[in-house]
Amino acid sequence: MKKSILITLFLLMTVRLFAPEYRSLVIFEVKPVNPYESIIKAVNQVESANGKYLFNAKENAVGHFGIRPIRLNDYNLRTEQNIKLSECNDYATGRRIFLYYASQIDYRDIKAICISWNGKSIYNKYYKNIRAEMQKSENN
Repeated sequence: MKKSILITLFLLMTVRLFAPEYRSLVIFEVKPVNPYESIIKAVNQVESANGKYLFNAKENAVGHFGIRPIRLNDYNLRTEQNIKLSECNDYATGRRIFLYYASQIDYRDIKAICISWNGKSIYNKYYKNIRAEMQKSENN
């Protein structure tokens, strides 16, 4: 009896089973992942209150990301572009400049990005503000 069950199972395993054919191609939209997105939002909020204040007279900083003339000059030299300070009021332009510098640092190293973007002298306060904004957006 056991022998006949084993032989039957063995024979069934060698039989090719067919399923109905269904040929289709499914393409899903893949959204790009920007690991810097959370810090971009936080810097935009800290520097300009999300575009509410686009000029800081004390530092002569312009736009959503608080770009100073010296930073813009450095960016123009490095990238061989000729962006004017007034053009930094445009969100996309400011974002591109910020990402140029931020992307040279690992996106997980928020402290280093803060130092690179805003300098060491105000590092603690600036970093704390950025982290607080990032935590707010994580909680929402």
